[in-house]
Amino acid sequence: MSISAAHNLDGKVLAGGWTVLGKLPKAASSGGTFSVGYIVKGPKQEDGFLKALDIAAAMGSGDMVSALREMTAAFEFERDLVEKCRLNRMKKVVLPFTSGQVAVDQTPLGMVPYIIFEKATNSVRGLLDDFNDFELAWIFRSLHNTAVGMMELHGNKITHQDLKPSNVLVFEDDIEDICKIGDLGRASDANKKGPFDIQVAGDQRYVPFDLFYQMGDLSDFDRKRSTDLYLLGSMIFNLFCGSPITFAIAAKVERKNITNVFAESLPFIEQAFSDVMNDFEAVLLKKAGKLSSEVLELVKKLCDPDPRQRGEKNLIGTSISQYNLQRCVSKLDLLSGKAEFELKRVL
Repeated sequence: MSISAAHNLDGKVLAGGWTVLGKLPKAASSGGTFSVGYIVKGPKQEDGFLKALDIAAAMGSGDMVSALREMTAAFEFERDLVEKCRLNRMKKVVLPFTSGQVAVDQTPLGMVPYIIFEKATNSVRGLLDDFNDFELAWIFRSLHNTAVGMMELHGNKITHQDLKPSNVLVFEDDIEDICKIGDLGRASDANKKGPFDIQVAGDQRYVPFDLFYQMGDLSDFDRKRSTDLYLLGSMIFNLFCGSPITFAIAAKVERKNITNVFAESLPFIEQAFSDVMNDFEAVLLKKAGKLSSEVLELVKKLCDPDPRQRGEKNLIGTSISQYNLQRCVSKLDLLSGKAEFELKRVL
């Protein structure tokens, strides 16, 4: 038997009639450092994904007590947050079926807390690896679903902070695939203090440059929303170009021009961003055709290097926040409709 109880749930029957079928490879489970993923079957034969807290993993930490405290706090916060999403009936966010804990053995580390989620068939990242042809209509519809999910979160004062292709999950439907935002392990709730109410909560390879600077002229919630907008724009860029937009911008900025003062670095980041947008336009012309200009303008809005200018600039100073995603959702829905019309026309 493995030393970790969280790695020994195969075959267990959990409360509510859920049966653990088998463990997922780490790369496929989309869990955190201290979690283990499983496939489970429900009492009505529904498929689920179980995220188990691996308490024993903290034992190897230099500060075991702090690691255990932080681990359990993060797990409890995520459990409560996804339950909030369920109660608010979010349609484009991965929801939980249930949560609980199971005793694997009688040792102090034998109790395993878990959350059971809806089970996706794949992630956007996984599907992109298999694409042979560029499926424009599917890309736009998946982005529209993602933007709706983000708007649902923001409407309930939740920010994701870690949006990327592996965290957008695909659910097969009889009519069309549905994409939902998953993995709220790094999310923040404006109404409740959480373990990741920090400046750089998500994957540093994807986040905007402004997160590495102290900026006192944005509220904490606005700062996090502006980050989510950037990450959504990066998703669009990524689906067309195959890499996060932060990579592309960083490749065009000379290190000597980046200082510890955002105002000093910003002009050079903005110039690099402009150059990246020129390159992006060339890619779009090949892959999105006559829809290119609309996609380009959308990414420019979402990924503006200056968070104070990000989003809908014409809403600045009005009663509607510039970070409101309604117009973005409408634009992606329109682009989806246009791409689907063209697809049907040529079939």
